[in-house]
Amino acid sequence: MPDPRHAFHRSSSEGSPDLRVPAREIASSGFSALALTGALALSQLGCMAAIGRASAPSWRIADTAFDRDPQAVSAAEAVEELRHVTRVFDEAYAGVDGGQRSPSAHALTRAHARVQAKPRWEPEELTRLLRDVFQRPDGHLSFGYGGQAPLRLMAGPRRRPYVTAPIERVDADGGLWLGEERFAGCTLGARGVEVLPTPEGRFVLGVFAVGPETAEVPCFSAEGAPAQLALHTTDAEVAPRATGAVTFTRQGEVPVLSIRTFDNGAALELDTLPAMAAALRTTPGFVLDLRGNGGGNYRYAEAFLLALTDEPMQRLSEREVRSAAAAEGRANSARRRLGRGDVPAEAEARFMAHIAKLEAQAEELRVRGAPREDVVTEGALVRGHAAGPLRARAVLLVDDGCASACEMLVSMARQLPSVIIAGQPTRGGMAVGEVALFQLPRSGIQVSLGTRAFKDALGDFEEMRGFLPDVWIEGDDPVSEAAALAQRREPAARGDAEARWWRARRGTGAGRSGGRRDHAASPQDTTPPNAG
Repeated sequence: MPDPRHAFHRSSSEGSPDLRVPAREIASSGFSALALTGALALSQLGCMAAIGRASAPSWRIADTAFDRDPQAVSAAEAVEELRHVTRVFDEAYAGVDGGQRSPSAHALTRAHARVQAKPRWEPEELTRLLRDVFQRPDGHLSFGYGGQAPLRLMAGPRRRPYVTAPIERVDADGGLWLGEERFAGCTLGARGVEVLPTPEGRFVLGVFAVGPETAEVPCFSAEGAPAQLALHTTDAEVAPRATGAVTFTRQGEVPVLSIRTFDNGAALELDTLPAMAAALRTTPGFVLDLRGNGGGNYRYAEAFLLALTDEPMQRLSEREVRSAAAAEGRANSARRRLGRGDVPAEAEARFMAHIAKLEAQAEELRVRGAPREDVVTEGALVRGHAAGPLRARAVLLVDDGCASACEMLVSMARQLPSVIIAGQPTRGGMAVGEVALFQLPRSGIQVSLGTRAFKDALGDFEEMRGFLPDVWIEGDDPVSEAAALAQRREPAARGDAEARWWRARRGTGAGRSGGRRDHAASPQDTTPPNAG
């Protein structure tokens, strides 16, 4: 879920020397083709002059207004709120790369007509309408309000994994045996269907869908009819909250480092991560438990990785929105958190300095009338700071609580040959980050959106689904299973061969682990191993 601490999310292209490929910054002017589309729609509504006059006011939320009760508005006022949201998206929203940032002119025209047709809009009604009009496959984008009965609506549904029982055997033609029944013609890698390895060297068939009614398996029974496979989902318990952000334990002989957040408020603990990495890298194997880590400041995650190895890793590419609105929205997110008392006393000075910097930037951009600018930083190859490569077998234990900066750590770590991602898919909230908060003036409805877009170096990340694990773990004791993986000296040969064969059949040259040096799919792997 979105978190105001993402206002402090540091660019993954900062903080470390670039030893291989220099990053390039490309600034593009603020009024893009997508912005023009939105402007044309507003022009059709006869309100471009109003938007021009409204471009000067600040988006700064008063300290006393963050948790105010929302209020009902008239049709005319609701039209104004719709225009304000359009302006917010145009001036501050980064958007998921490859997708449309703003609604089409047609969608905005229809929304305008719908708003005008109803004389009075209650807060929840208007919030749902705005969510429906502006929704995107974005794990951070949300609409809602505070007050005595707060509401928060995510902008898009998350795709959850629904899985079968373990696959017993795979035939040469790709037929799957689940128990005594054979299924053929399975379309893998499409429609959200994946083969997921288990720690025992077997596999489950996973279907990623919004709900069980949509979790259709594109396979056929022996009679040629659509398959009716029994699917289940795992409602894994949330990782227990430790007393601190960072804890160190052991599972038998295996060290287990748990990191529950990368929030700036835990800076004193997070600053110790490089030293912990230096110690862990010399062990035979360890578990990095990232379950429930909702992100924060990626600087801490990257510092940990760079202390593990001297191997090169490619950072994520970024596209940052620079505008007065974006800076004001980021400052709002931080100010709300500070006002709620969510910031430890030792971190308050840092928060206040950051807020002051953002507000000064917003004022400077607003005074000179600077348009929106999208600054692109291409992912650079950065080499770790350790004395040699990572020799330990590192198992990163993740779940759907791992999001944002946590997923960015996964993005870089999985480029290392000795790293295994285990558990369940991550949240799928990494494509857009550095969240900004805005409040509509009449209704009090709030919009929370990302002002910086990110792109995974290997191209394996999917927003609203997340990263797939290399090894699927479900059960009551995932830490024990992850520790057992960390103790294995070599990967299970049968499992690796099976995974390579599936990827080759799917033709995914850069599939789930296609970019990793020890898991690269080979087009010559055309003979399926027998999983039974």
